Amino acid sequence: MKSAFRALLGLLAGMMVAVAVIATIEAIGHKIWPLPASSGNSKDPAVVAALLAAAPLGALVSVVLAWWAGAAGGAWIGYRFAGEPHARAVGLGVAGVIWLATAANLLLISHPVWMLGAGLAGVPLAGWLAVQGAQARQKRQS
Repeated sequence: MKSAFRALLGLLAGMMVAVAVIATIEAIGHKIWPLPASSGNSKDPAVVAALLAAAPLGALVSVVLAWWAGAAGGAWIGYRFAGEPHARAVGLGVAGVIWLATAANLLLISHPVWMLGAGLAGVPLAGWLAVQGAQARQKRQS
C-alpha cells in the first residue's frame, strides 16, 4: 500500500511541477514576445487562428519549449517521488498526460504545422529522456 500511495503522490507532484513549468515558461515567452492585440472574441476559433498566425516566432517557440520542459520536469519529479517499483511508470505517465493535454490543445486551437509535429513528437521524447536520466542518476548513486 505504501508504494501505491507514493506512486499517487509522484503522479500528483509530477503533474503540479509540469503545469507550473509550462505556465512559467509560457508567461516569460509572452512577456518577451507579446502577442498582437486581439480585436475579437478570444473564444472564436477564427480569431485565435488569426492571432497565432500573427504571433512572433519567439512566442510560438517558447510555447513548444514550455511543453517539452514541462513534460521533462514533471516526469523527473514523478519518477523521483514515486520510487520503486512504480517510478518509471509514474514518470512516463506524467509525460503521457502532458502529451494528451498538448494534443487536445493542438486539436482545439489551430496551430502552425511545425508546432503540431514538435509538440506531438517532442513531449513524449522529453518525458522519456527525463526518465532515462533519472534512472541513470539513480544507478550512479546506488
